[in-house]
Amino acid sequence: MPGETALRVSPDVVAQDLGDGLVLLNLRTGIYWGLNSTGAAIWRGIENQDGVEKICRQLRAEFDGSEEEFASAVHALLSELAAHELIVEKAASAAKITGKKTRKAK
Repeated sequence: MPGETALRVSPDVVAQDLGDGLVLLNLRTGIYWGLNSTGAAIWRGIENQDGVEKICRQLRAEFDGSEEEFASAVHALLSELAAHELIVEKAASAAKITGKKTRKAK
């Protein structure tokens, strides 16, 4: 996963807060995902379109742990969520919605 790739929640995913975590449902695949309280905090950061650094700062404010532990946890979860299409790159999501391919400016 590239460093500061702009990510957003996939339009195919709905989330339900359970108090101590979240349940995610990918409507396209029908697969449910469960996130603990740390994962839920990361998910809220994604929903707010926060960058990795901001998400890590928020985790440090809410939970005990080192900067390295939080950075590792955030990157690992983002990679897993992206691999299962629960989050998408902003440019990719726009192309998916419009059906158009996006091109890089030359």
